[in-house]
Amino acid sequence: MRYLKKSTVKSVIDLACACPPDREFTAEEIRAGMMGHLQTEPKVKAYNTYVTNLPDEETAELIALTWLGRNYDHTPDAFDTLVDTALIDKPRVLFTEPKQKLPQYLRLGMERLARFQTGKKVAKPIDEDRRLLLMGKFVREQFEKTYGREHGRHKLLSMMEDAGYLEQKEDRKLFGLPAEKGDDALHTVLSGKRESARIRLGTIRKDD
Repeated sequence: MRYLKKSTVKSVIDLACACPPDREFTAEEIRAGMMGHLQTEPKVKAYNTYVTNLPDEETAELIALTWLGRNYDHTPDAFDTLVDTALIDKPRVLFTEPKQKLPQYLRLGMERLARFQTGKKVAKPIDEDRRLLLMGKFVREQFEKTYGREHGRHKLLSMMEDAGYLEQKEDRKLFGLPAEKGDDALHTVLSGKRESARIRLGTIRKDD
């Protein structure tokens, strides 16, 4: 809420709770002017005066809260739109709603709006780099599992090169590839890496 304070909402709730229960008047009571008499009842008059004297922006937000608490078809993310509608249409919801139900609507509207705003604050942005890293790790491990560690990486890099993922010199450098693209160059580099690995493991021995 931009204009309405929680203390103002509480005041409206307290004043509404203090009003006598709304009821339907009989034809005789209407002819006797009982409806008009109810509006002059001190506690009803105090409520009406307080609400009438609120600034338009606060009144609109009160109406939006009432709608939010009364109708679940309205969602908290549309609160600003509800406020704009109330500012334009100026409905008399705060006067026509039963006083005994209005506090419930306002409390529920406040609760729904607070939950929505809290959810927005704690929501963390997606770590796209981390997500891509995990996806890449999964793909690499599946290739290694299927084709073996060295051959799996060779096959994956070949596919990446064929798909145009290794066009930039900086990207090729990440994988220890020559600056220029070429199947022979890729094969040579990876073959050299495999042979170096065999030498380190002692599977190929140099002549004394």
